[in-house]
Amino acid sequence: MDAYHVCHLSTGDHVLPPCTPAKRWIPYNGAPYYRLSSAGLGFYPVSGEHKVVRLYEDWEKQQRCEVYGLRSAGWRHVTGLVPPHVARGLDAGRSPVFLNGFFYWHIDIDSNIVVRFSDQKEADSFSTPEPILSLSIDTEQFGWVSLR
Repeated sequence: MDAYHVCHLSTGDHVLPPCTPAKRWIPYNGAPYYRLSSAGLGFYPVSGEHKVVRLYEDWEKQQRCEVYGLRSAGWRHVTGLVPPHVARGLDAGRSPVFLNGFFYWHIDIDSNIVVRFSDQKEADSFSTPEPILSLSIDTEQFGWVSLR
């Protein structure tokens, strides 16, 4: 992941949350494998704290979402389950929008269809139900926003 700098413009205070820089791609069975990630900044009025959130797929293809609280000064996993394969549909280069206590990501539902073969050689497919993924900064639970 790229470095995040969080600045308080009126005081000049700033913090660089610790995070490991990510490569844009690594060799994966001879083909480039892109690490999928997105990060955003929101404010939680209950605690009066700004929070950085990052949603990503790790090197083992597990979906992860972590929150960094500026007061707690540490990364931790969100309490809610990250929907399966959601990072594969992230719109590259587009950060989430934060509004009224929720982060919102645009998910490309056409590129987020994954086919998996079970031991019985049967195919299972997974796709996102809606194009907008939400995360509550209060409950840290994920949901889908319908556009219908």
